[in-house]
Amino acid sequence: MTDLNPSPVRLDAVEFNNMVTPYTDRLFTRLKNDGLKLAVVSCTRAERNRSWNLSAAKPYAHEILRGFELEVGPRRFAHLNRDIFRTLSHLRPKMIVLTGFYPSMLLGLAWSRWTGTPIALRVDGGEEDMPQTAYHRLFRPMVLKHCRAALACGEKGASFFRKAGFDDARIFRMPLVPAWDPPSSLPDFQARAVDLIWVAEISDAIKNAGFFVQVATRLKQLRPDLTVRVIGRGRDQHAMLVGLADANIIVRHDETVAWDEMAEALSGAKLLLLPSKREPWGLVCNEALQCGTPCLVSPHVGAADDLVRDGVNGHVLPLEIDRWVEAAAELLDDASGWSAMSERARASMAPRGIEASAKIYREMVAYVLRADTSRLQ
Repeated sequence: MTDLNPSPVRLDAVEFNNMVTPYTDRLFTRLKNDGLKLAVVSCTRAERNRSWNLSAAKPYAHEILRGFELEVGPRRFAHLNRDIFRTLSHLRPKMIVLTGFYPSMLLGLAWSRWTGTPIALRVDGGEEDMPQTAYHRLFRPMVLKHCRAALACGEKGASFFRKAGFDDARIFRMPLVPAWDPPSSLPDFQARAVDLIWVAEISDAIKNAGFFVQVATRLKQLRPDLTVRVIGRGRDQHAMLVGLADANIIVRHDETVAWDEMAEALSGAKLLLLPSKREPWGLVCNEALQCGTPCLVSPHVGAADDLVRDGVNGHVLPLEIDRWVEAAAELLDDASGWSAMSERARASMAPRGIEASAKIYREMVAYVLRADTSRLQ
């Protein structure tokens, strides 16, 4: 699929990513409207574990390459695509933004080396989330070596790049931004019918669905009228729903909710629980907080101790059931305490809007292009 048209004006940048998501679509649209000469090249329309619906018509140039994907781990996909050299040669960008280390990205790096085009790297996760396979130990340093700059969405990502030898001037912290704006008004504590909400793929190995069931089961013993909403699907879906039913918990389950309807879902809940064992960032935390919904997260969530601050707009808790039950029960039993935390949750999202995100992306592009110009003089 191609939305590319020849242009007499040379592009500032091409972002080469796995796929366009609702939130990156919003970012790219804003960058285009801000005047950045940007095109996007994607390995696939959507990876098999995604079900987002996006309009085919985009205000920015976008091409989806032909190729195939291979699931190489839980929620990890390697892509190998055709026509990468042809496409990049047609676009002739002044720089490329890569978003990973798998084979198609390496071909993008090869094109940049062949043509002398500078590259930057955008990743969501930090060191804990980086695969440690022989492949990655071989090729990741090679990609990092040739990057002029890096985009990270939080401190864990910035720390990863510092450890890889990047100085702070080359690291740009660009907040992830939900695909939708914060609601103009929100229901208060009493008007929220759902006590706990889960919004994630239902897997035990990565998302820790079984842990959520155990926490909810214990809370049910303390709060007989506990209500739970589950949004998601996955290989452990049956076990999760059966576990909640066995505890006689009132559950509403939706396998999918359209991304532009998530505000209503999150605004109807008192607490979001995200006990993941691995989570590069956790954009659902941004979404929940801008709905005034405090988040309980594990330390393995990228947003933990960065966006989600313990005791401020939620809690960052070790994976100990007693700690999660105690923290959730305290908030559910204290309407005034919850309300204060809810206000801080909304406030914490104020500096992380689309304007700030797009500004930092543009600053990264300008930095790389200045550095390239200086190198050639």
